Amino acid sequence: RKEYKIFLWNTNLYNAYNLSTEIWIIRESFFISQVKRIENIEIFTPKLWDFTLQIYDKVLQFEIWWKNKNSSKYSENIYIIKDDITIWENERVIPLWLFGLLK
Repeated sequence: RKEYKIFLWNTNLYNAYNLSTEIWIIRESFFISQVKRIENIEIFTPKLWDFTLQIYDKVLQFEIWWKNKNSSKYSENIYIIKDDITIWENERVIPLWLFGLLK
């Protein structure tokens, strides 16, 4: 049986509690903490990719990666969120830091 993912609301708490966490947990926790501020949003964690967001009647799928991972195996419907990049690579690849600008 697979464990559920549990995310802290603030990524700094991982260091405060001295939890030995992997970087992918901090990346996903940052993403969730930023998008949960959007009104009328539902967040799901499916098995095939990292997150599905439902905003009103629109469904968006996200996969969170590091900068060197290749995105060729995923469909056109999934947005790739990459860490350690500064600019957009294409219409499907978005830098992780841009989600920090959401209101």
